Amino acid sequence: MITKVLPATKNREISYDNKGSSERLVNYFEHEGKEQGQEAYYFSQDGDGLSKEEVVASIDGNVKGLKKDDTKFVSLVISPSSEELAHIKGDPEMLKKYTIDVMENYAKNFTLKNGKQLEGKDLVWYGIIHETRKYQWDDKEVKEGKAQKGEPKGGVQTHIHIVVSTRDKEQKITLNPDTSKARFNIVDFQRKNAETFQQQFNYEKQTHFYKEKPHKERGHIDQVRYFEKRINRLAEKYDLDEKTVGSIRSKAAESGYSKEFYKGLKDYSTRINNKEGRKDDLTEFANLRKAEPRENREFAHSQANQQRQAVQSQRVSYAVESVLRGAGDNKDDDREILKDLSNKRGGHFGL
Repeated sequence: MITKVLPATKNREISYDNKGSSERLVNYFEHEGKEQGQEAYYFSQDGDGLSKEEVVASIDGNVKGLKKDDTKFVSLVISPSSEELAHIKGDPEMLKKYTIDVMENYAKNFTLKNGKQLEGKDLVWYGIIHETRKYQWDDKEVKEGKAQKGEPKGGVQTHIHIVVSTRDKEQKITLNPDTSKARFNIVDFQRKNAETFQQQFNYEKQTHFYKEKPHKERGHIDQVRYFEKRINRLAEKYDLDEKTVGSIRSKAAESGYSKEFYKGLKDYSTRINNKEGRKDDLTEFANLRKAEPRENREFAHSQANQQRQAVQSQRVSYAVESVLRGAGDNKDDDREILKDLSNKRGGHFGL
């Protein structure tokens, strides 16, 4: 039973701004449901058969006390395994009941300064069940040419999407899971959800709450793949044209996939985020020096060493810990690890 918290910048299927209205995200949920031939209605702790208009009005109206640039809502997804779905015979009513319990866990997982413990009834949230998934641009099968982006995945793919306000129902407490581990421990939340499924449905098999990823040293070939992943993500996020993407790839190769190119990517991303200049203006990569093989090896090894040290010291933040333990099968593990380590050690590797 995998439970993920999906910040807007990591949601592969849709790009939305969670500092404004929830309408775009809710529209996506409804569109996906209708494409699958389903009735696109939402459910919550307090009711079922809710329309998207009711959901948007409720989430967007629950923002008192939040500033303009504060996160107004977050997206969660609950992904049962095929064995777990078979155990409950894919019963949607059981999935809804389980989702209510997951949101109870979500509320109780927040640690508040006054010692108060929240309950599910204190939240403003809505869920919708989807029965299929589509291949995305960064799926392994798409990269290997075995599938096309947008094609439905085979097998049982039932999952539950949730949108939840970052303010409690009384609009007095901010509840953002993308915070410190001391306030919201994502791993504890995921573990509890797995245990809840076992207890609620008398499921005796082991249920995993994250996907393990083996640790390995990063060599130069891994470094090339790493940069390719970063460039692909940049292209998808900013809708770059093929010529611009090709030029960035050429700059990466010319620099020998160096630390300087890495910094150029960071600067380019910051500029485009700030809507400064043209996307095809690649001044950040204009004077890159070609790195020697030794420099590339040292660069790759330094990143791997920082990852190891973070694990050994056990002084990593929520973002790094959740990724190193495989929480949510995060596709951008390298980025989160390096960003957090950079913040802690004053390095220059964050994107």
